[in-house]
Amino acid sequence: MDYQQILIIILAINYIGYVGTVWIKFGIQKSVSDSFRCWKTKWFNPFTFFMWIIGFALLPTVPNPFFWFASVGALGVGTAFNLDSVNVEKVHNKAAVTLIAAALLGIGFTFGAWLTVGIAVGVAAILWLLKVKNLIWWVEHIAFGAVIFELFKNFF
Repeated sequence: MDYQQILIIILAINYIGYVGTVWIKFGIQKSVSDSFRCWKTKWFNPFTFFMWIIGFALLPTVPNPFFWFASVGALGVGTAFNLDSVNVEKVHNKAAVTLIAAALLGIGFTFGAWLTVGIAVGVAAILWLLKVKNLIWWVEHIAFGAVIFELFKNFF
């Protein structure tokens, strides 16, 4: 097993473990990022750690510009809520869009996985048209699922 496979497994376990914990403990949130506010911690928020694992594990897995931007987006999302700034939401939203867009473009250009990207975007659009409750929560899972699916498909 090479380092990329180990990092992909870490990404999957981290995501499933964190989101599963949030779902069981707090229920479905407006977005995964909203779980930041659910944790009543004094020193370090588990959401920040969760996003940092994604950021630090994603780049060496597929070292190219798309995954570099996705990694920076993940690190920005994880850090934004810890900033004492008026612009927290702006920083967070830009980082989140960068993460999702760069990761989907990354699997498209890197692996030629345009069908997977199209399905992810199509399902997200259908959910949006149906005005599904907690839309961002579901779109984030669709995007992450598409990326993890392609990483497993191409590295295992």
